[in-house]
Amino acid sequence: MERSRSFEASFYADEKGGRRLDYNKYAPQFDRMCAITPAYQEIIDLLLESIPSFQLNARASICDLGAGTGNFTLALADSFPDASYTHLDMDEKMNAYARHKYEQVGLRDFTIVEEQIQRARFGARSFDLVVCVNALNTAPPQLQVLKMIHNWLKPGGHLFLIDFGREQRVVDWTWYIVKHLYKTHGLGQVLKSFWENRAAIRQNRRARLDQKDGLMWTHSTQELGQAVENAGFTVNELRSCYRDYSDLVIAKK
Repeated sequence: MERSRSFEASFYADEKGGRRLDYNKYAPQFDRMCAITPAYQEIIDLLLESIPSFQLNARASICDLGAGTGNFTLALADSFPDASYTHLDMDEKMNAYARHKYEQVGLRDFTIVEEQIQRARFGARSFDLVVCVNALNTAPPQLQVLKMIHNWLKPGGHLFLIDFGREQRVVDWTWYIVKHLYKTHGLGQVLKSFWENRAAIRQNRRARLDQKDGLMWTHSTQELGQAVENAGFTVNELRSCYRDYSDLVIAKK
């Protein structure tokens, strides 16, 4: 964990504009980028495949941290329409898109909390499941946040964590998407998609600069697993995913 800046330094930089990545500008194109990125659908599938291990009841309490436009909550809602959902994200535009999507599908019991993960104030033993996908790396101090999550979970509750831990190689991601689009839709769709999503591509470049400046945590698979164990969890599954840029941890309180 030493490679990330201290909580005070990173948090101050975030509030004062030190972080280059602007999720507010990313929000309008987020779902379009996800739709043309097969690896994103693969991590949704990982969540769905893990559902039996969570042993959730029909009215479970589920929290999605760094929930973005709500794609993971929506994926769970297909299996648990009567669960209660807490969506936390710091970006107002992301939250607005998520609210619209939840209302469109008739999700009955959801709460949107507009806050940073490290500032969240949920009660002890509030949730049966906490989901956090590619968001922990932006929420220092990570070990303290993991301990907070542990406190928020009920005994026997689960953490489904995917975290982006390696260097953001924008050229590699670009070619990955180009090859997929060219194979499935042809050159015209490649050009159209890159024009429509140019702002999101700029934000990905800025994320790489944030990593270099220590404003986004980078880690190995084992380092993430060790951090989760140090927070008091029992790790049931640990492996890389998302084209080896992220790591998956499924853990139990």
